[in-house]
Amino acid sequence: MSFIDKVWPLMVEAFEIESEAELRRLNDATPEEWGAAFKACYKSPKKKQVGGEHYNQLGIQPVEYITANNLGFLEGNVIKYVTRYKNKGGKQDIQKAIHCLELLLEELQSSDA
Repeated sequence: MSFIDKVWPLMVEAFEIESEAELRRLNDATPEEWGAAFKACYKSPKKKQVGGEHYNQLGIQPVEYITANNLGFLEGNVIKYVTRYKNKGGKQDIQKAIHCLELLLEELQSSDA
């Protein structure tokens, strides 16, 4: 098995390499050309979604909003569920968001006591 045969599935997953010809061009690149070649086809994890397209259709990924605003686990889940409910879980996602809010409220009430 050649190097390309071993690496091809991993490269398709991690990079925006759409054909074996692109991978071969990378393979044939000189060491001086590698950096630019890989940067050109790198796929940010924020642009990739595992399982569905419900986040890729949005103007901003929930994870970007959550991390930019330093939200905690429960708050982040509320954002996630409310953002995706129309395109994924429907009523159940709203119920999950409410449950997270109830947990957050309970946590706040116990810390006030």
